[in-house]
Amino acid sequence: MPIRIPLRYRMTFVTLATFAAATTGVPANAQRFGGGDHFADADVDGDGTITREEFAAARARSFDKLDRNDDGVVRKGDFSRLARFKPDAAQRLQRMIDAADTNRDGKVTRDEFVAAPSPLFDRADTNGDGVLSKAEADAARSALAAAKKR
Repeated sequence: MPIRIPLRYRMTFVTLATFAAATTGVPANAQRFGGGDHFADADVDGDGTITREEFAAARARSFDKLDRNDDGVVRKGDFSRLARFKPDAAQRLQRMIDAADTNRDGKVTRDEFVAAPSPLFDRADTNGDGVLSKAEADAARSALAAAKKR
């Protein structure tokens, strides 16, 4: 049974996927930003699954990569080059920042980033056990790819 992704979540997923592609698509950036198998990177204990805690820890590590100037926050201004060369991606990034910015100060702290809702995890966890198997993650990735094509 395919995973149905509500329209309100599709933009978030597409934004995250686009931003990830923009920052890791080039080999030099892939190395700089970690690239590689994100499932294995998040599966810290190596048991072949990702718990909600492992997902939150991976999200915290992602924050470190996004916080390019190490000031403890992520804001649109941190991505001026992206804005210059890919304005549509920069607009999507701004929407993502706005969604995670719970205190509406125009920037996202590590705590806001880690605590942001994780509809992707929730949708991928099809059996609702709070743990993502590799099969669930692969199915979610396929659903995101299909949603992106629509």
